[in-house]
Amino acid sequence: MAFTGVAVLLATRVLSWKNIVTDTGAWQTLALFAVLLGMATQLQAYGVITWVGAKVSTGVGGLPWLLAFAVLSLVYFFAHYLFASNTAQVVAI
Repeated sequence: MAFTGVAVLLATRVLSWKNIVTDTGAWQTLALFAVLLGMATQLQAYGVITWVGAKVSTGVGGLPWLLAFAVLSLVYFFAHYLFASNTAQVVAI
């Protein structure tokens, strides 16, 4: 999808080849996000996210709401730092 957008920008002369070659940071970001989204999708496909969700839900099932909220906040905090980007986290979860 992103490459289609780049092709359209090149075809309409909004971008030139010189712009593309010299803007290495944008290509690095595109490659990084592609890998991160791919990894998050595979975690979901292999059932890792469902498994973690099942374990956490059974762990906090009988707890008082305030303690369950604290535990879920900690789980979210640590899950957030397992992913390198918010986008990958949202795709996985």
